[in-house]
Amino acid sequence: DFIRKFGLNLKVKNKNKLFLFSGYLRIQNFLMVRKTLLSKAIFFFKVIFFIFWVFYHYLIGNTKKTIVQKTFFKNFRFNFSHKVEKNFLILNYFLAFPFDSSSIKMNQLNIDEAVILETQRRVKFFKLWRFAFSILKPKKIILLDNLFDDYGILLAAKSLNIKTVGITHGVVSKYHKNNIGYSFLNKDILKFDKLYVCHDLYKKLLLKYGHIYKNKEIFVSGLLNNEKFKKIKKRKKIKYILYPFEFLTDYKNISKTLKYFEDKGYSIILKKRPDINNYGQFTNINFTLVDEFSTQHFESALCIVGMSSSILFEMTFAGIPIIIPKVAGVSLYEGIKIKNWYIFKNGIEKKLCKLNISNIPYKRINKSFLREFS
Repeated sequence: DFIRKFGLNLKVKNKNKLFLFSGYLRIQNFLMVRKTLLSKAIFFFKVIFFIFWVFYHYLIGNTKKTIVQKTFFKNFRFNFSHKVEKNFLILNYFLAFPFDSSSIKMNQLNIDEAVILETQRRVKFFKLWRFAFSILKPKKIILLDNLFDDYGILLAAKSLNIKTVGITHGVVSKYHKNNIGYSFLNKDILKFDKLYVCHDLYKKLLLKYGHIYKNKEIFVSGLLNNEKFKKIKKRKKIKYILYPFEFLTDYKNISKTLKYFEDKGYSIILKKRPDINNYGQFTNINFTLVDEFSTQHFESALCIVGMSSSILFEMTFAGIPIIIPKVAGVSLYEGIKIKNWYIFKNGIEKKLCKLNISNIPYKRINKSFLREFS
């Protein structure tokens, strides 16, 4: 309905180059592939450079090693020791072909044909990946669970009987169909040999709602973010409401909830997201923007507000209540019960003021997970 009403050509940046609609930009990028001579040249140079990368590592004897997707380190802000890094190759290349416009598929009457075209696009570089792995002969390949457009890498590994390990990129939701699947489609699924989640809660959710992975195929890694939110020891004067900005969420309900607490006399502290520089969704609220929440913020906070970001789960272990607004659409945490999480309702601040710091232990990174890389 939104696309029919507004089309696909709304400006996503203002005159100061600030993003106005970050989520809408993702829709544009998927449905409107902008083909330029420069973008094509850059992509094909990338493919050529990848081929040289393969032969370079073959010539210096970097074969029969574990290959790890570089995005893993970026997403989780997680570092291995230099000694461990010598045991594997870091892969920084994904080769999804970006020029098969999805907007054509959107207008096709036959949805089956559209699905087939999209599937073909996502495995377009299967043969190139198979060629690379035939040369490098990796022991195993470790990837984030969401491969977006380049499932050719997984298909190539499977065709060569190379073990694959998937690591969930954040919150595991019953709506993430790449991990959950469908009840009517559960045979010969292209999947990882092992899938790691950061907590038992997520494993239970996959087993309850999932149709892809069995119990023996799901493992718990522990929390991978090195920048842990330390559990606070005591609460000081309560004056803050914390909100870690979420990229895709129900901004209307978030804004309404934050405004409620502001009207009750609390100060709103909004944590920046690294790739976002415009927070115009909250023009009706006075807030302080910070790079990171400090210990003092946590000690003086009534609660943390949110509904979709993985960082909410990490912040659970600080011991402060998490408040989720009443959801108008899809809740990524639906089906996950966590102590100290509450649904917003009028008057909830009275209850929150009486709560003590919650003691919720988190799962540390375990040795079996680390051994995957050695």
